[in-house]
Amino acid sequence: MTLILENVDTSILRVIESLQGLNKDLQIEVQDECPICKAHDYTPSKKAAKKLKKSLKEIEKKRKKGTLKSFDSIEELKAELLS
Repeated sequence: MTLILENVDTSILRVIESLQGLNKDLQIEVQDECPICKAHDYTPSKKAAKKLKKSLKEIEKKRKKGTLKSFDSIEELKAELLS
Protein backbone atom coordinates (compact mmCIF):
# COMPACT_ATOMS: atom_id res chain seq x y z
CA MET A 1 0.00 0.00 0.00
CA THR A 2 1.31 3.45 -0.91
CA LEU A 3 0.20 6.77 0.54
CA ILE A 4 1.04 9.94 -1.38
CA LEU A 5 0.93 13.01 0.85
CA GLU A 6 0.80 16.59 -0.33
CA ASN A 7 0.71 19.71 1.83
CA VAL A 8 0.54 18.00 5.22
CA ASP A 9 1.92 19.52 8.37
CA THR A 10 4.42 17.77 10.61
CA SER A 11 1.89 16.57 13.19
CA ILE A 12 -0.18 14.75 10.55
CA LEU A 13 2.98 13.36 8.98
CA ARG A 14 4.11 11.94 12.35
CA VAL A 15 0.77 10.17 12.82
CA ILE A 16 0.89 8.69 9.31
CA GLU A 17 4.50 7.58 9.80
CA SER A 18 3.54 5.87 13.07
CA LEU A 19 1.18 3.68 11.03
CA GLN A 20 4.25 2.39 9.22
CA GLY A 21 5.19 0.59 12.45
CA LEU A 22 1.94 -1.37 12.26
CA ASN A 23 2.18 -2.20 8.56
CA LYS A 24 5.69 -2.81 7.24
CA ASP A 25 4.39 -2.87 3.63
CA LEU A 26 3.14 0.70 3.91
CA GLN A 27 5.14 3.11 1.74
CA ILE A 28 4.85 6.84 2.28
CA GLU A 29 5.75 9.37 -0.41
CA VAL A 30 5.94 12.97 0.72
CA GLN A 31 5.80 15.51 -2.08
CA ASP A 32 7.05 19.08 -1.87
CA GLU A 33 4.84 21.69 -0.35
CA CYS A 34 3.31 24.20 -2.74
CA PRO A 35 4.60 27.82 -2.54
CA ILE A 36 1.27 29.13 -1.26
CA CYS A 37 1.29 26.69 1.63
CA LYS A 38 4.89 27.58 2.45
CA ALA A 39 3.99 31.26 2.46
CA HIS A 40 1.11 30.53 4.83
CA ASP A 41 3.63 29.39 7.44
CA TYR A 42 5.69 32.59 7.11
CA THR A 43 5.66 34.88 10.12
CA PRO A 44 7.21 38.31 9.51
CA SER A 45 9.69 39.79 11.95
CA LYS A 46 8.46 42.49 14.33
CA LYS A 47 10.18 45.14 12.24
CA ALA A 48 8.62 43.87 9.00
CA ALA A 49 5.18 43.58 10.63
CA LYS A 50 5.45 47.17 11.86
CA LYS A 51 6.36 48.41 8.36
CA LEU A 52 3.49 46.44 6.82
CA LYS A 53 0.99 47.92 9.29
CA LYS A 54 2.29 51.43 8.59
CA SER A 55 1.98 50.89 4.83
CA LEU A 56 -1.54 49.53 5.19
CA LYS A 57 -2.56 52.57 7.26
CA GLU A 58 -1.17 54.90 4.57
CA ILE A 59 -3.04 53.01 1.86
CA GLU A 60 -6.27 53.15 3.87
CA LYS A 61 -5.89 56.93 4.38
CA LYS A 62 -5.37 57.44 0.64
CA ARG A 63 -8.34 55.22 -0.14
CA LYS A 64 -10.61 57.21 2.17
CA LYS A 65 -9.42 60.52 0.69
CA GLY A 66 -9.90 59.20 -2.83
CA THR A 67 -6.27 59.79 -3.74
CA LEU A 68 -5.29 56.13 -4.02
CA LYS A 69 -3.98 55.59 -7.52
CA SER A 70 -5.00 52.45 -9.37
CA PHE A 71 -3.28 50.95 -12.38
CA ASP A 72 -4.83 49.34 -15.45
CA SER A 73 -1.78 47.29 -16.35
CA ILE A 74 1.42 45.97 -14.87
CA GLU A 75 3.37 48.20 -17.26
CA GLU A 76 1.80 51.32 -15.72
CA LEU A 77 2.66 50.10 -12.24
CA LYS A 78 6.21 49.25 -13.28
CA ALA A 79 6.69 52.70 -14.85
CA GLU A 80 5.40 54.37 -11.67
CA LEU A 81 7.68 52.31 -9.45
CA LEU A 82 10.72 52.99 -11.61
CA SER A 83 10.10 56.75 -11.77
